[in-house]
Amino acid sequence: MFAFPLLFSLIPLVVKWNFFALSESFCFSLFVVFVALWILFLFFKRLAWLVGIAIVALLWSNVRDTNPYLLVMIASVILIMIASVRLRYLNKGRERYGFNSLLVLTTLCIYFVGIFALSNYSANQGNRWLFPFYNIMGKRILPVPEYVSYFSDHGMP
Repeated sequence: MFAFPLLFSLIPLVVKWNFFALSESFCFSLFVVFVALWILFLFFKRLAWLVGIAIVALLWSNVRDTNPYLLVMIASVILIMIASVRLRYLNKGRERYGFNSLLVLTTLCIYFVGIFALSNYSANQGNRWLFPFYNIMGKRILPVPEYVSYFSDHGMP
């Protein structure tokens, strides 16, 4: 049932869109699966749903360069939740669910931060930030004399 949003992005009419629309569609589809797996985990409290979250998070982070930043934000919210909730409430479910919630959620947060670190390293090594920088400088700032004078007045060569 959760594969249907992913299959929607493979319909021939959708594939005819340009690359950005296809990646946006795939990004939204993976995000829907990501949220659905979180809902299933919160409802059933099974470790298998967290493994699915980890797999989908890895796929989702490779679709767009901004998605790993969202994973770090999600990890920080989880860590704030862990810090604010008493440990006995998190560890109380170990007997019932068969795993230590505190340890598993902390490991998932470390995993999300690791995905972010690898994505950031990959973006720096591949110089993926250069094209947007040159595009904005060459097409939006340099052709307008007022913008150029503003930056030169503030010390930019």
